[in-house]
Amino acid sequence: METPFPSGNQKDISSKCLQLLVDSALYGRISASMRGLFCLTIKLSPLIAGIMLSLQTSSTYAAQPFIGVSTNWALLKGEEKSTGYDVAEMNSDEELEPALSVKSLNNYIANSSFGYFVEFGIESYSLSGSGEDNTGIDGEYLYLTPTVFYDFLKNSSGDHSFKIGAGFGLGYMSAEGRVMVEGPGLPIKTIDGKDFGTSIGLMLEYKYKNWVFQAKEYTPGATIDGIDFIIELPTFILGYRFD
Repeated sequence: METPFPSGNQKDISSKCLQLLVDSALYGRISASMRGLFCLTIKLSPLIAGIMLSLQTSSTYAAQPFIGVSTNWALLKGEEKSTGYDVAEMNSDEELEPALSVKSLNNYIANSSFGYFVEFGIESYSLSGSGEDNTGIDGEYLYLTPTVFYDFLKNSSGDHSFKIGAGFGLGYMSAEGRVMVEGPGLPIKTIDGKDFGTSIGLMLEYKYKNWVFQAKEYTPGATIDGIDFIIELPTFILGYRFD
């Protein structure tokens, strides 16, 4: 069976990774930790491809790599588990970041316009407090999310598709920085950790041939350093999906 990723040695993979990072840098700032995760995902692409291939063995290509640039605005909410006090909300400015994901082929249910796919992706966020308390958090999250969708253009031209969907899956979130706990004295707490959690979201996608525009609203959540975090991440992505 063919795979959607070309074969090559470690040197070839690293060279392609470097070139992708150089190209992505033309569109916006990339954090050091994001660069590491971005390269790691590319190096692990054969493994990711194997997972996707196992989801749909009847197709020649069971997974589609997607590379693009995203702009997102994030809002952080949290609660300290030991006290029940809320964490002061943080938000981010819109900024360009690289977006990388791999998804299984669309599986339609019988002859209907309903279908599903499974997507693996990686994105980053950067948040700051609203006052002069020197608080803020940077981090990334990875997700593996089954998504159910409805394709409004399934029976029209094969070059176009317009889907709306919703998904729930597994996430892996990292967070590093300082947050304010809204308790007595308004203590500042340092956060530096990562954990598995959930990934819940809505998706709108328009595709013309291989060019894709996506609007997503993801709410990854995880417990890090004793705080239950939820981040609302409205994201807009323009990119190219390889068949």
